[in-house]
Amino acid sequence: MKRFTEYLNEGTKGCSDCEYMKDETDGEIDTCDECAAEERAKARAKTNEAVGDSAEPIYDLCDELGCDTDHPVFAELVRYLSGDQIEDFVADFRRHNDMNGGMEEAATSDKELDYLRKLAGM
Repeated sequence: MKRFTEYLNEGTKGCSDCEYMKDETDGEIDTCDECAAEERAKARAKTNEAVGDSAEPIYDLCDELGCDTDHPVFAELVRYLSGDQIEDFVADFRRHNDMNGGMEEAATSDKELDYLRKLAGM
């Protein structure tokens, strides 16, 4: 439910109804009913997000590489991707970087870290 409230805490840019609500309530309410309903529908429609065990492969990979998983862009990216997409990405990354499924200690190069940063939008 937190996800819904994140959407609702910011009115839709360019929506005159949202601006009116914000002005009339001194910022206490900043999203009109129509925009709030649209955002709730968008959030509900997104059922393939990776959470829990399905997100573990990317967190394990980041632990091995020493990358920052606390960055908000990374966290949103993980939630945006499905578990299958994360699994495919991690397998491809390991294969392209000769990481053998995490069983060997991987040497982290600047190129690998730059790739992960680029993927996470950092």
